Amino acid sequence: MLRALLDYHAKGSRHPELTRVEVASMAVDLLISNAELTPRLIANTLHHLLATNTFTTLLPEPHTVAMAVQETLRYDPPLTGWLRVTTRDTRIADTRLPAGARLLLLLGSAARDERHPTIDPDTYNPTRTDAPPLLAFGVGIHYCPGAPLALHLARQTLTNLLHTCPHLALSLPEAGAPAYWPTNTALRSPEHLTVTW
Repeated sequence: MLRALLDYHAKGSRHPELTRVEVASMAVDLLISNAELTPRLIANTLHHLLATNTFTTLLPEPHTVAMAVQETLRYDPPLTGWLRVTTRDTRIADTRLPAGARLLLLLGSAARDERHPTIDPDTYNPTRTDAPPLLAFGVGIHYCPGAPLALHLARQTLTNLLHTCPHLALSLPEAGAPAYWPTNTALRSPEHLTVTW
């Protein structure tokens, strides 16, 4: 990915398609995604599967691991929101927003919006089939280029855990309490998961 970005930058030496600052910004985003968000996605998924005693129910059907990862991204994404600034005056629902307004778009809240036909949205259901469109990786031109890799790593890690440690269990169930999840305005995952197997 980094090579492709640098090659794209080098194509137009007089009028580069991407500036050096833009390439550097994307490189930092990729680094943060791989070093922070993917491990947090794995931890959040594993935590919810163990806390709801649904970890071993995924074994008979391998595709259910992918469904569990998707449900975690809906229910408890590792990145809690996106900071954005409006470029022009606009309106969202009944709220007028001037140009330059700073917004924090909360992904977990959006995935529980009552306008989506999601049954019992405040319940973690790893085999959910009525989830609203996934927003955790962005949308359109803002879609995360690292999404396929993050999803692949999460699915592979959880599948390998299922096969090597099928009796995995939380040894400290209270670790699910909010006190064990560090406060952070952008990132969310348990501080640690203590398990037996």
